[in-house]
Amino acid sequence: SYAGTTECNGGQSCYRCNDTCRTGEKSVSCSSTYKKVRVSSTECGNSCYECQYNTDCSVTSKSCTYGCASYNSCSKCTSCNTHTHNYYCPSGYSSYCSYGYTSTTSKICSCGSRSGTCYKCDSNPDCDVSSKYCTYGCASYNSCDKCVSCKSAPKPVEEKWTQYNIPDEAGSFCWQQEFDSNGCKKGQFMRVYKITVYCVKGTEKHKIFTSSACNAQWRKCFDTAAECKASDPSWPGTHEKGYCKDAWHSAKGTGSEGEGKCTL
Repeated sequence: SYAGTTECNGGQSCYRCNDTCRTGEKSVSCSSTYKKVRVSSTECGNSCYECQYNTDCSVTSKSCTYGCASYNSCSKCTSCNTHTHNYYCPSGYSSYCSYGYTSTTSKICSCGSRSGTCYKCDSNPDCDVSSKYCTYGCASYNSCDKCVSCKSAPKPVEEKWTQYNIPDEAGSFCWQQEFDSNGCKKGQFMRVYKITVYCVKGTEKHKIFTSSACNAQWRKCFDTAAECKASDPSWPGTHEKGYCKDAWHSAKGTGSEGEGKCTL
């Protein structure tokens, strides 16, 4: 409706709007089975509503074994959860046996359904074997880690024969050279020894040769017999093979005692 000009700034024409709903009301409160629906508006632009029956409330709610998946606006269940069966073997049973079985039963699901086969398995026969006790260690194990064979005793280390040249220090004597040899000149004196050659292995000892004389004091020469006799009669080297070469070579295969015992 026209409101005149005095109420408006600048002398413009002004109008009043009608804020009355043509249909419905600006504010409504609906019960649970009804829903608020906009049906019109006032001249001033405000919405007008009325309560209309909610058709979702006429739907029969679904009964679900595994729970409801979705609800409508009236809280009615419209779809159910689906169920995937998860079967398993009860305690003491398995789905596979390596060594045979004694009985069977069905696989079960938490929902109570049954399907498939479970087996009560026999034990590994290798586990019934007594493990061997081995002095020198186990050679092989079965599938249950039981020792089934032992290592043999190690072969004893074979002792070898060793040749020893034993000098007769008390029976040594001075020898005058008849010609230049052994590092001494003709006419000079040197101490010589009788050498007994033995073959020894462990507690076995075999005499194989005794030499008449063997030069042991190489290049130790004396101008007089007195100087030679006054010298130290001690054997100057080791008793092992290689120092008395004359006795060494003479003993090869010629010993009358223990012949063939040494590998020379």
